[in-house]
Amino acid sequence: MNESELLARMANVEGYLCCLLVKGESDLIASHYAEKQAPLSLVSTKALIRNAHMAARAGEISTANETLVKSAYGIAIIYCSGEASARHFHLIALFTADANQALAKITVKKIAQECAALEF
Repeated sequence: MNESELLARMANVEGYLCCLLVKGESDLIASHYAEKQAPLSLVSTKALIRNAHMAARAGEISTANETLVKSAYGIAIIYCSGEASARHFHLIALFTADANQALAKITVKKIAQECAALEF
């Protein structure tokens, strides 16, 4: 299974909008969009990743491996493989505000773990 096929499985979560698999902070590996006008770009992705890591460091809890941002408009889940890992990548997924948050988190983590086994 390749990266795009893995990301497409995210669509099984009701309320899914889009996701990106990014190497480091901004090298796009794969993307999947439930709709053509999904609100996620590499520019916004880089800001999400950087802010998640900065917040974790400011709280003196090391770097963020998993970050959830929830607003009235939606949910963003950011998974980081770890800066010291063999393949440093981020999986960022957006969902509608009424999506099943628990199922979304479980799905993101499972797909991220499967991405870690891929060569990219």
